[in-house]
Amino acid sequence: MSQRFSEIDLLLNCPRGKFSVDLFNVLHTHFKAWRVVTARCDHVDFFGQEIKEGEAHYFRATGPGVAACDRLTFLSMDRLLWLTFGDNEGLVEFCKSLIESRKAEAARDAQKYREACNRMTLGGDA
Repeated sequence: MSQRFSEIDLLLNCPRGKFSVDLFNVLHTHFKAWRVVTARCDHVDFFGQEIKEGEAHYFRATGPGVAACDRLTFLSMDRLLWLTFGDNEGLVEFCKSLIESRKAEAARDAQKYREACNRMTLGGDA
């Protein structure tokens, strides 16, 4: 077989839930982040897996309009995360550091906002 992994290998060797989709989302803009949604009708995901109406799956918008999106079943997302991060500890650590720096930046911004609101409430300079 010319492919590195067959579908059976991926099913048997893919560690379910080992990597968080947050690692993947940090590499994209907030507006193109993957999120869990419920299907309103039947779909087929990017890798050809069926998504039935009412089934939860991953979704991300890729442009304007309803049709500009990607969809992945939970199994397909696990496969994608495993293939991306499975043997790449450097990328995992890089993404984790980005997540932590964004959390710290958001905390600093929230603190600045609270301080500005307090100054305005107390009648000080805004």
